Amino acid sequence: LVFSRDGSRYAFWANHDSRFYLFVDGEPKGPYAQWGGGRGWDGIRFSPDGERLAYKAQNLRNYSLVITDGVPGPEYGTVLDLVMSEDGKRVAYSAGENIAWSKEKNREVGTYLVILDGHKSQFTFDGIGEEELIFSDDGIRFAYAAEKGGRYCVVVDEKPGPLFDGVGEKSLH
Repeated sequence: LVFSRDGSRYAFWANHDSRFYLFVDGEPKGPYAQWGGGRGWDGIRFSPDGERLAYKAQNLRNYSLVITDGVPGPEYGTVLDLVMSEDGKRVAYSAGENIAWSKEKNREVGTYLVILDGHKSQFTFDGIGEEELIFSDDGIRFAYAAEKGGRYCVVVDEKPGPLFDGVGEKSLH
């Protein structure tokens, strides 16, 4: 169960007849094949004033997507992290396309990107840092850590920085 910060709204996932529904203020949204998906079990984000809602789900065609203010976004193989700016005006999430399990790397591989305010990033990566999507406190700036070719960078305001051998795990806070 997730409450909006002001306590005016709530949402939770429920399973009924092998389908999943997001209940928002007691009203069902769905059905979906699976809740959340990717990282984080719930994938539900309210704006602080409770006016906006974004959540991640897996549709009945088994694609992952984010629904923002009732509007479904594009379908992806997976949706990972989902964040909303502190002022509730901006939404971002990381997603993967052409995802497959690599025995050699012992993890999923594919093409990963970030969707910010409904727009796909012009850059794709081999990975996006877990829980590394972050807005500045005023919601204007946005950053994340990413992997490309076994090297790592920090992307700030859609500008990738230099590549490094590593970037501190969960260091963008």
